[in-house]
Amino acid sequence: MIKSVRYLLPILVVLSLLLIGCGSKSPGSTLTSSTTASQNKFDEKAAIAEIKIIVKSISEDISSGSTEKVLAQLEASARLQMSDLDLASPEAKQLATAIASAKVTQTFPNMVFYESALGSETITFYIIKEDGVWKLGGF
Repeated sequence: MIKSVRYLLPILVVLSLLLIGCGSKSPGSTLTSSTTASQNKFDEKAAIAEIKIIVKSISEDISSGSTEKVLAQLEASARLQMSDLDLASPEAKQLATAIASAKVTQTFPNMVFYESALGSETITFYIIKEDGVWKLGGF
């Protein structure tokens, strides 16, 4: 009896693999996974276009002196750091100009890095997606 089971075991394994399809996916599931992958693909141009509007809004709010609007567009940690923001200062106006003229240096699905001139210095900052909303991050 044990001898016959030993010979049958490889046959049972092969039959089992054939019946379950050796782990391969059906054509429908392959289509679904490739469709899902293309839907989840990061669209860098679309993200930059969307973020460009945010950057412009932040710059305009700084220029207009709207502290509440600016703070609302900052990520949580930046908001804490800049809670005593003085938008009436000449430096704030220069910062608004620098933000408005910033150029993208790196792009990731939930974060975009910028660089700009502020007087004789080069500043960098990032825009980050926080709870589904783009916000200005750290400098």
